Amino acid sequence: MLENLAGYYVYAELVKTGKVYIRADQIDRTNWLDHYNGVLNILRDGIETDYVQHLFVTLDFGTGDPVDVVDISLNTYYFNLIMWYHIIALDDERIQPKHLIISDNITKKTIKKFIDDYFITPRKTKYSNRILNNVISDAIYRFVDIDIFSLYLANTLNLEDTIELMNASPEYDQIIHVDLSNEPLDNMKNKGMEYVKKAKEIIANAEAIMGHEHCLRNPFAASDGINDKQYKDNSINIGTKPDGQGSIYHERINTSYITGGLKNILYYYIDSASARVAQIISKENVGDSGEFARIVGLNNENMFLHRDPHYDCGTNNYLHQFIPNKDILNILVGRYYRLDRMSPLREITENDTWLIGKTILLRSPIFCNSHAHGHGVCYKCYGKLAYTNNDINIGRIASELITAQHTQKSCLLNMY
Repeated sequence: MLENLAGYYVYAELVKTGKVYIRADQIDRTNWLDHYNGVLNILRDGIETDYVQHLFVTLDFGTGDPVDVVDISLNTYYFNLIMWYHIIALDDERIQPKHLIISDNITKKTIKKFIDDYFITPRKTKYSNRILNNVISDAIYRFVDIDIFSLYLANTLNLEDTIELMNASPEYDQIIHVDLSNEPLDNMKNKGMEYVKKAKEIIANAEAIMGHEHCLRNPFAASDGINDKQYKDNSINIGTKPDGQGSIYHERINTSYITGGLKNILYYYIDSASARVAQIISKENVGDSGEFARIVGLNNENMFLHRDPHYDCGTNNYLHQFIPNKDILNILVGRYYRLDRMSPLREITENDTWLIGKTILLRSPIFCNSHAHGHGVCYKCYGKLAYTNNDINIGRIASELITAQHTQKSCLLNMY
């Protein structure tokens, strides 16, 4: 089966001997495609075999430190090759140990963080958006090749895995058949979500319990593809439903869809009525919030960035910004601040966790002296995101980001 040795490039040695030594720091844009196609062809020819599934590549990052010589599986190496294209595409950097991604749960957040940290952030002040976007597009496009293995990788949702796990785990069986008939109505949703958490923990370890992974293991691990609330209704307990008037129906549905579900007319009415009410509320709120979004957008569409990225308006007016947690700190990464009026101007980084719990003096577009005189927001007041947003309308994009959250929250508040 693995006979296309000429198509495996230097990885023909891996097929023949089970071992191959690769200098990661010597992979560059002139030979990257050969490395990629070599690995892809091996996977094409034998991904379903135990032999290929247990192949490992020895990577030496060329630092001289034995710690930076590692063995990784072929499928992990394949993913890293795609991501490493960002590093070597512009011929301005070599692959380093920090660029190695080893994780059981590769998600869109993993990919975005890698591109942000190791590609965009170091280069956004040196290259245009067009160049950066072209590299990202060329790299991410390679993920379409995974479709070659779609039939092999298919992991369909099924009840067989759930039944097998119930038979192997009495605790999981009890969760699936949980009785919340004595739970206060106003706490049924929270109690149901507690059981969801327990069920997810058991599913994560299903391989040790029943000998193979549960079909929901990957979407739960990646926190993508399966909504916890929908899983609760489907597999654990439907509970209560909103009546669209700020309250809930006073009849509980003490089953899930797979353990009885809508087994009488009343339950069917409650379930279908709440869905209809949600549609009506959403339509009304989207209309109202759409009008608000239009007004905010028109009010801010004349904001723009100063033409000179090196210009500093030198404003003495700062926004007093309290940083309560890591989430707020991450939002402010790339912005400029002072600890007090006498301290130097600094850039906020994701490593500045010592700022959590402090109030800083933050440079802000609302206090930009250049903007006040009609010359556009300077890059110091806007932050380093200016290098990314310098070819779009910054007022319009800010309005859309803010009003999109308003639309979603107004709908959810009225529905629940």
